[in-house]
Formats: sequence, structure tokens, C-alpha cells
Amino acid sequence: MGPSSTSGGKPLGARVQTVRQLVPRVAALASGRLAAAAFSAVWLLLAARLLDLSDFGDLSIILATTTVIISVSELGFQTALGIHTAEHRHLEMRSLVGSLRRRLPASAVGALLNAALYVVATHDMRWQVPALAAVSILCTPVYATILTSYRSLGLVRADALNEVLSRILVLAMGTVLLLHGGGIIAAVGAYAAADAASAVVVAVRVGRKYVTKDARIPPVDLRLSATLPLALVVIVLTVYNRLDTYLVALFKGNEAAGLYSAAYRFLDALTIPAIAAGALVLSLTMTQGGRERLATLRRLAALAAALGVAVAVSGLFLAPRLLVLLYGKPFAPAGTCAILLLLSAPPSFAAATVLPIVVPFNRARTFVTTTFVLGLNLVCNLFLIPLAGLNGAAIANLIAQLVLCAGIYRLASIQSGRESASGPPSPPAAGGGSPPWSHEGTQPKLREISPGGAATAPSDIPVSSARPRQSAAGKGGLC
Repeated sequence: MGPSSTSGGKPLGARVQTVRQLVPRVAALASGRLAAAAFSAVWLLLAARLLDLSDFGDLSIILATTTVIISVSELGFQTALGIHTAEHRHLEMRSLVGSLRRRLPASAVGALLNAALYVVATHDMRWQVPALAAVSILCTPVYATILTSYRSLGLVRADALNEVLSRILVLAMGTVLLLHGGGIIAAVGAYAAADAASAVVVAVRVGRKYVTKDARIPPVDLRLSATLPLALVVIVLTVYNRLDTYLVALFKGNEAAGLYSAAYRFLDALTIPAIAAGALVLSLTMTQGGRERLATLRRLAALAAALGVAVAVSGLFLAPRLLVLLYGKPFAPAGTCAILLLLSAPPSFAAATVLPIVVPFNRARTFVTTTFVLGLNLVCNLFLIPLAGLNGAAIANLIAQLVLCAGIYRLASIQSGRESASGPPSPPAAGGGSPPWSHEGTQPKLREISPGGAATAPSDIPVSSARPRQSAAGKGGLC
């Protein structure tokens, strides 16, 4: 075999081109999200210093429960639309409107559930807190749905700008209100204002430029039988990521939840580049064969894990000092917890990079794997938090992340072996039967079948040169 070939028969130049396409987009999206994380971190530092520890704990809890509710109420509509957009290289108006019409009523129900979860954990009867959180729950679906499909086109600028500008608004508005004695109500109100502004700006500017009306594009399949399996994985992972904060509050009180949340922010912020890479992997690997895709994922996961090792080693020496320096002496008891959380950086980074491409091709097995990890995390937390408090929650997180990373990588290897052995299956006839990826072992490439089950021709437009069709509303937008 010559030097220009891979083990799967693919030219080396194709692998290099994939990396060249990925790196600048990951850099752009990660830069925006890192900047947003920096503004968010500054805001939370100010909130931690301007609020008492009990109110900061309440803020951490309402943020955690709101995140879970937004994920649960998504029901797969946003994910299905993103895949549909990646297949057809256009964000179609009928599909977008249909997705929002189904998602917003679920969000309204979720807002009521969010209020109940908050009261149970905090015993705080200030109705303004869950009411303002409801604004975020209702506004987030609008801009998140549009931006998910926008990223599916291989574009990142508007998403990065929204991340940064919304965090700046939270920082500026929240700081002014807290300095004037606004308390936790003002803090939650700053998030609500930023989410409302994002919904309006993204819908008007990004939607006007990238949403198209084209009757030739089949609408996305929004039946729950098609979308819910996609949502289940996201729901399980979101609950998994926020469960520990909520359980710490239940077992140890809202002040302990505030301490744990402060320590967890280090890991959250440092995982952003891996998440940004994962957000773009689907767009760049959807046309690759099994072996080539697995090789790409191996390279990305290895790089992410190596960065995670560097983070973990640095955390051993710096995390406790940084925690006190940034948040203040009241947060010193969370120093060991921060170290333990950063030890989970290598598997966390690797899993965040690989997971987005594993889900569409191994939907059922991914759900089983993530549900098992969620159960493991729950059991570990229930056992370890009463024994070791914050440190117990951090140890439970480390155990679960190691198992999740191993499971996700195993799923990627299984799918690659099947495609290499048998090749992609033949697409069903137009209008035929079940939605794509509904049966294990018969998952086609994403571009070969529309979500409605109809056969479509793979796009000839390379990802690097894809551009959305202008809508009748004209130009404009953030990009």
C-alpha cells in the first residue's frame, strides 16, 4: 500500500482535508464559547460575592433544573431538524415552524414542573424566581432550534456571536441589578432578558438569511416515534450532567450545592472546546465510510483526552487556589472537590467529542449505554454524597465519566465494523415504512435517506463550500 492511502483505502489527502475543514470552524466556535464562558465565569464570580452562599446555592439549583427542563421539553424536534438540515443543506421554513409548534407547548408544561423542582430542593417560596426561569424555558427553543440547524450547515459565526453577546448582557445587567440589591430575582431576571433578546435577534437576523421556502425539500418527520428516540439520549445526558448538583442540594442543603456548583464550573468551562468540536463533527463525517469515520473519531478523541490529562494535572496544583482566589474564602471547602472533578477531564473531553456522531448511527444502543451510566451515577451519588458530601459527588462523576467514555467509544467501533463488513444498506422506497436509523445494524449514511423515509440523492456540495440559499426576505443576518 502506498503512502497516500489509509488502511481503509481512503487517500491521505482526504483525511488531511477533513482536519483542515474542522480546525478553523472548531476554533471559531470554541473561541466564541470560550469567550462566552469567560463572561459567564466573571458573572458567576460576581454573583458568588454579591449574593450570600445560600442564595448562590439557590441560583445554582434553578440554573440546573432549568437546563434539565429545556432539554426534556425538546423531545427530539430540534435534533431531528438539525439532521434534516444537514441532509438537504437547507433550513426549510415548514420544518422549522412545525418543530417550534410542537416544542413550545412542551416547554410551557416544563416551566410548571421546573417551579415544583425548585421549591422541593430549596423551600424558597419567591414565585418570581421560577417565573423568570419560565421566560428562559420558552425563549431558548426559538434561538436554539435555529442555531442547531445553522451549525448543521457547517456555519458557526452567528452561534459564536450569540454565545458571547448574550453572556455580556447577563454580566452587565446582572451586575448592575445585584449592586442595587436585586438579589437572586435580579440574577435570574438577567438570564431571562438575555434569552428573550437571543430569541428575537436570532429569529429575525439569522432566520431571515438562512431559512428557505422550497417545496422540493420534503418536510422533516416530526412524529414522536421518529424524534423521541433522538431526544431520549439528550434528556438522559442532560439529567446525568445536572443530577449531582440537585442531589447535593437535597442531601446537604443549598449552601453545599453552591460550593459544588462553583467547583464544577472549572470542568464545565474547560470542556467547551471538546463540545465545540463535537458540534461540527457530524457535518464533516457524514459522508465518510465506517473505517474512515472511526479513524477520524480516534484522532479527535485522542487529542481531546490528551488535553484532558493536561487539565487534570494542572488542576492538582491550581484548582484549590483558584477557587479561593476567584470565589472567595467561603468557597475554600470545595477545593478538594474541584481537584476530583478535574480528574474526570480526560474521559469527559473524549466523550464530548465523539458522542454527537455516535448518536444518529447507534441511537438505541446509545440510549441504553447512557441510561446505564445515569443509573450508575445515581447509585454512586446516593451512596457517596451522604458519606463524603461534595467529594462523594465528584468521585461519582469520575466513575460515571470513565464508564461513559468507554461505552461511547465501543459503540463507535461496533458501527464502524458493521459498515466496513456490509457497506451502507440500500435506502427504502419513497414513502416506505419506518424512519431512518430505527433498526440496529441498518443505519444508512445520513444523506442517503430523508427523515420521512424517502430516498434522496446525496448532496454533491462539499461541506467546506456549502452555503444556504437566500430566502425571499433578503440578506442580512449576523454572518
